[in-house]
Amino acid sequence: MKKYEFTDKGWDFNILLRNKITIIEGDSGRGKTVLGKALQAHFVFNKMKVELLDYNTYANTEKIAATIKNATDSLIIIDNADRVLNSDIVELINNDVSNFYLIFGNHSIICS
Repeated sequence: MKKYEFTDKGWDFNILLRNKITIIEGDSGRGKTVLGKALQAHFVFNKMKVELLDYNTYANTEKIAATIKNATDSLIIIDNADRVLNSDIVELINNDVSNFYLIFGNHSIICS
């Protein structure tokens, strides 16, 4: 279990990740990307390990797989998961014992 509490640009965040994989789904414009970027900024500022992966930055799934394989004790945030995840990446996530995942998507996402 991981807990994160912080304030960013006037917003208070209190996040409790109870499992290794947390999935947040919702329509566009509901704040998923804002949350991901705020978490990333908080982690970078506090010198904590974080990776923010999204379709715009990581259009190449091999690059995403390499990032996941090389990460240890990190929070890995995957935005636009509907576009980024494929069966190979899902398998990597499911077999990863070192990292926590926060996965954002617009449509139903299954990671097991």
